[in-house]
Amino acid sequence: MFLIVYECIMARYNILKPFKPLFHLDNEPSSPDSPDSWLDFEISLEPPEKALYLTRSSEWLLQVGRESGIERQLSLLGYSHPVIKVSTESFVSRLTISDLSLLTDDEKENHENFVVKENNYLIDIMTRPYKLKYHQLNAYQSLLRLSDPLVTNERIDDQIFSPSKCAETAEFIKTQFPVRPKMTKQEWVCLQDPKAEFSQQKPRLPGQRHPGLGIGNLFFTTLNKLVAEKNFGMFFTAEHFHNAVMYSKSGAKFASPLMEGYFRALTESLKPLITQYSLSAISWGIGEGRVVDEDTGRPVVYLAQEQLAPIEENIVRYISSAQYKSIAEEAYVLGRARKLRLLE
Repeated sequence: MFLIVYECIMARYNILKPFKPLFHLDNEPSSPDSPDSWLDFEISLEPPEKALYLTRSSEWLLQVGRESGIERQLSLLGYSHPVIKVSTESFVSRLTISDLSLLTDDEKENHENFVVKENNYLIDIMTRPYKLKYHQLNAYQSLLRLSDPLVTNERIDDQIFSPSKCAETAEFIKTQFPVRPKMTKQEWVCLQDPKAEFSQQKPRLPGQRHPGLGIGNLFFTTLNKLVAEKNFGMFFTAEHFHNAVMYSKSGAKFASPLMEGYFRALTESLKPLITQYSLSAISWGIGEGRVVDEDTGRPVVYLAQEQLAPIEENIVRYISSAQYKSIAEEAYVLGRARKLRLLE
């Protein structure tokens, strides 16, 4: 499962360098029932350009940082000499932003190629290009499994994820999900302040090594614009509950409308607990099985699945469709107004 950390994780979305297509589309099997449809083996062997990110140079990205206000916000935290490293490996594009104050003397001499360590960067992002197929979605595969009444270990809610409803939603995704939209997947995003310390006001979130930078909204809004300029979409799979909350607040929707409705009902039911304890405490509690339904005694479960950013026009049409909204609303109505409790 890919990591995605709150601010040292993330808080909104975006990015990617549109390389040469990962797969050739000619003679592609049209049905997932074909054994060859899961992977296209005619992979382009020409390596992507090494010095660009989102087809942009390090110098251009530094200029974006200045114009967007990101550079100024970093300087307020004591980071006034930003350094950018861009690399591409195995078709994953990586952008790392550090500061000279975080590098050793040897690294400063060749700062464009510094070795990334857990405490010497401010921002680190890994993204991968996709021509996304519906049957590659974890959400779709989960629904197929849950269409079988005998599968129970993955059924996080018996009513919302009933076999018949899962089968119906799987068919919706199969027939309505856009045909291979150009997408970028955020495989890792970390915004962190390695010189800061956690406190009662800034408690550690699941997955964090250091406190965040406090620029999540600004940073991801900027990246969102960069992705949109390249006519790409964006999706991500949030490992932790609080990550998914951040994405949801930014407008992202789950690829499965059933999960979208479940998640919306869950976050609404959790509001009193989040107000009482904090989002951090509840995210830890869900991960540890300590948030329970008072009526059933069952722990609340967050199931990590793809969330789609509202950028690419075909994806926007999909998550805005009447059928998507209808399935999500029905799930929301079934799951809302739950009485939840955090076990100490």
